[in-house]
Amino acid sequence: MKIIKEEILFEEKDVFGKKIRVTKNYWEKVIIFKHKDIADNFLSVKKCIKNADFVEKSKTDPNVFLYYRREKRYLICVVVKHLNAHGFVITSYRCKKPRRGEIVWQKNKKK
Repeated sequence: MKIIKEEILFEEKDVFGKKIRVTKNYWEKVIIFKHKDIADNFLSVKKCIKNADFVEKSKTDPNVFLYYRREKRYLICVVVKHLNAHGFVITSYRCKKPRRGEIVWQKNKKK
């Protein structure tokens, strides 16, 4: 049996120090198909992972986290599954407000 190694589109260190990745194949099949509004803007997704405004824990899965970053009139939300020191992007989309889960990390506000 031959194991196929998927091409990584990007890998970014998140606010917790975990390496979060997404493969080119997954991005094309899931993100582009489901959320066309964010599909051409993977740089915003990378920026959200690296420099989120806040991160919420999923209400249904303790290993899933929602990263949010304000961008103009909306929020970018990147949904990530954590696995030990790594993680992977499940999906990403634009929204007007967060889901209101438990906030587990928040950027320090400047005074």
